[in-house]
Amino acid sequence: MVLSHDEVDRLINRLEGTHALMARMLYGTGMRLMECLRLRIKDMDFDNRENIIRDGKGGKDWITMLPNTLVSPMRDHLRRVRTLFETDRRKNIPGVYLPDALSSKYPNAGKEWGWQWVFPARELAVDPRSASGAAITLMSRHCNGPSSMPYARRKLSSPPLRTPSATALPLT
Repeated sequence: MVLSHDEVDRLINRLEGTHALMARMLYGTGMRLMECLRLRIKDMDFDNRENIIRDGKGGKDWITMLPNTLVSPMRDHLRRVRTLFETDRRKNIPGVYLPDALSSKYPNAGKEWGWQWVFPARELAVDPRSASGAAITLMSRHCNGPSSMPYARRKLSSPPLRTPSATALPLT
């Protein structure tokens, strides 16, 4: 089913905060949900009003526009994300997951601003690919608002990483 322009407006207007911004990005750029969630700071080009989508559908990279109406809200959002990033650096959080062998080739890249997620999770998590199935640790964060869910904690074989918004899963 395809929604009309008015239906999309009504739907997006019911959302708040980061979720509303993400919905506007999806609608205004043509990105798929996981492409939006995996978007990194370095892949946003405000000067040329473009986003580079890496490893999209079919494993392809592609470029989409960044609508003028989203430039100011995205810059405001990235200022809040920058605060979270700086807090993580002060606490020596290892950084973010890097694709393929980049973490070996550039060991500190995961701690650099450009590699951070545009829409980071509120919590920290251990990437199950690097932790041999270790339990995910979640800690309350403020980027997308406080979390009211109780989280389990266990000892980890790897330090927690910052994950994209949709991949931090609560333990039950």
